[in-house]
Amino acid sequence: ISSTDLNTTLKSCTGFERDKLTIMETEQNGMKRYDCAWSAAGEGVQSVGRLMVLDDGNYHYVLTVTAPQEHADEMDAAWKELEESFRVSIVQ
Repeated sequence: ISSTDLNTTLKSCTGFERDKLTIMETEQNGMKRYDCAWSAAGEGVQSVGRLMVLDDGNYHYVLTVTAPQEHADEMDAAWKELEESFRVSIVQ
């Protein structure tokens, strides 16, 4: 996703504006990294989600998972595995 606006990326991936999320900002391999988790309810279903965004200044590289609330523990295990394997290599 073009990195012109982090709020737009967050909104399109989570459904929430940046000011409604608690964002942890760190750095990974020289890129800004943003992490957050959220929960939402609607139509009798409650869900949870996690998001990681890597920002190289030009693009947002996004990793996200969502699951029904009752599968949150399974999602955490899957998230850890995905997070550890998620890499962005910039070829110049």
